[in-house]
Amino acid sequence: MLKAVSLTAVAVMCLLLVVPMDSGAAEKADEQGWISLFNGKDFTGWRISEDGDWKVEDGVIVGGGNRSHVFSDKKFKDFEFKTECQLEPGSNSGVYFHSDYVETWPVVGLEVQLNNTHGDPRKTGSLWGVTHAFESAAKDNEWFELHVKVVGNHVQTFVNGKMIIDYIQPNGVTDDRRVREEGGSFALQAHDPKSVMKFRNIRVKPLDSKKSKDK
Repeated sequence: MLKAVSLTAVAVMCLLLVVPMDSGAAEKADEQGWISLFNGKDFTGWRISEDGDWKVEDGVIVGGGNRSHVFSDKKFKDFEFKTECQLEPGSNSGVYFHSDYVETWPVVGLEVQLNNTHGDPRKTGSLWGVTHAFESAAKDNEWFELHVKVVGNHVQTFVNGKMIIDYIQPNGVTDDRRVREEGGSFALQAHDPKSVMKFRNIRVKPLDSKKSKDK
């Protein structure tokens, strides 16, 4: 009887070793270290504020209607972030990082502006309210890639591979609109009823700030 129990225990242990504890494919990094933040089907892993008019269509997040934001549940400090975006003409949007969920405008963190032809002079890739580009490197009604890299207090933004902003936050900044030591969530923005924005292929690569600085 003891031998039978022992064999059963060994068999169970072998199964535990073979079957992974986490079967969530969306949270597993690929060979380059990228983790998908959007499963292409629904808002699992995200939280919508202000009952916003967000939906998923054909693997794409579509935002519009009144002001609202979609916040990621997961938080990151040092990272590379990439997503493909598309704006309808005259639209205003953005991607926040180092933020926290709230029911109004994000209170903390920095916003990477998405605006190709809206009246706001601060165009796509700008760090809104901090440092700006006044010509857009993207076009409306076309998919473009937004790439954000944050290491310590160093922030870089890229649009279709072109660097837009290279910003080092000065020491001692205490304003809520800043790189935060504790990191935070990402948030996709629906700015106003006249703006329509789309996002797909949303992913992040966590970074080790010390290793990144040594390179």
